[in-house]
Formats: sequence, C-alpha cells, structure tokens
Amino acid sequence: MDFLDVEGIEYVRGEFFDDKFKAKITITHNSMALNAPAVKLFPDCQHFSVYLDEQNVRLIVMPTTENDVNGLKLAHIRNGKIVPRTCTLRYFSPRLFRFMEWHQNAKYRMLARLREFGDKKVMMFDLVDSYQVISSVWECEEGKKHRTTRFILPAAWKGRFGYTWNELAEKERIGFNVPMITINHKTGEVIRLENL
Repeated sequence: MDFLDVEGIEYVRGEFFDDKFKAKITITHNSMALNAPAVKLFPDCQHFSVYLDEQNVRLIVMPTTENDVNGLKLAHIRNGKIVPRTCTLRYFSPRLFRFMEWHQNAKYRMLARLREFGDKKVMMFDLVDSYQVISSVWECEEGKKHRTTRFILPAAWKGRFGYTWNELAEKERIGFNVPMITINHKTGEVIRLENL
C-alpha cells in the first residue's frame, strides 16, 4: 500500500459483507464445526488439532493425523469430496464458554484467517471478534415452519468498520512461542504447551 497513507484508514471487516463463501467456525456450548469453505482449504485432511492461545484470545486450528489423541475429526470424505462434520465437545466448549463469558444458549461464529508457514497452513480464529448467532423456529397457521436468524455483533464493533492497518497487522501476528492449551477430547485433561 505504498500509494496510500494508511494512517487512520479502517480495513472493512469481512463480517460486514456476505460471508456465505468465507471460511468460518461455529461453536456452541457443546459442539464445534468448520464450514465447507474452511475444510476445503485442507482437501486431504479430516483431522485437526485445536489450540487456545489464552494470551491473544484466539483459536489456532491446524491439520493433524487420525492417530493424534487430541485431534478432532472436523471433516469426512463423502462421494470423493471433503465435507464438514460437527463435533460434540463435552469438555472444551463449556470451558471456552466460561473463559469467554459467552451466553450458553447462543452460537458463536468467527471468520478464519489462513496463515502459511513454509509448507504448513493454519487457521486462526479471533475469539474477541466472534459474533452471536441466535436462531428461532416457529410454526405458522398453515403448519409451515419458519426460521429466523439474528446476529448480535460485539459492542466493540459499534461505530467502526474494522481495524486500522496497524491494528490489523498486530492482531494477525502469530507467535508460536506463547503458551497454548489443548484439551484431550476423550478425558477432558488440559494439556499446556509452551510452544508448537
């Protein structure tokens, strides 16, 4: 951006556009799911490791193997194509909801930021930039069911279109030397990692 003085210019956040075809994650109080565009970023991978960077308040999701005891099968192959799969998380989701002080009955959604390090790719999800998704279903007089979906945006987004270039550069930096945690999804054991 040499041609533009970026001081004070806000980079409009992707959530303000139609995000139907953008990679994202949805987390409920007991489940987690990547969407189709997210799993298609890793066409040969069905299993992923999930790390919580408590210091920067974000999730790091990276491919792993089916033999990884802490990995989740967030995708599967159907008719030769990779498709998303919702995982039930008895331990991780409730802990994450307490950590973030999220409302138990809401879903939270975040867009993925893909980062590449040589031949490795990871998805980063900023938990602070999550928004609530609340769905309601009701039956009308004709017996048809109708669904409405409401999005509740974070209060910090009010009055702004996004982050400035400098703020964004700082937020998107991934340092793998910060302590991260993952959870054994079978036992609930918290595993602290000093670096990846």
